[in-house]
Amino acid sequence: MPNSAFQVQLYSGHSGFSGASGELSTFNVFISSEITANGSEQSTPHGFGSTPIIAWAICTTGHDNAGGAGTLYPIISTGPHDSTNCKFTLTAGASYRVYAVK
Repeated sequence: MPNSAFQVQLYSGHSGFSGASGELSTFNVFISSEITANGSEQSTPHGFGSTPIIAWAICTTGHDNAGGAGTLYPIISTGPHDSTNCKFTLTAGASYRVYAVK
């Protein structure tokens, strides 16, 4: 799957929405293509132009503890996301996708 970006709009009246009645809330969502971790911090451009409200990485393939793909779950560390990139470090060999909301 290639990188994806889309906009979501919610109207109040939905449970859990904190806006005033009839108010429109808009947010942008980014989903990266699959990335293979190299064991160092990797930057993934999100295209928002400002720092995301939240960003997370989800492992799609484990690692083999020798730099290749395998069945072991990687260590995932988050970096300082900025107005250009989401930054994550995962154990080398694992694959993951980045998700971000702004």
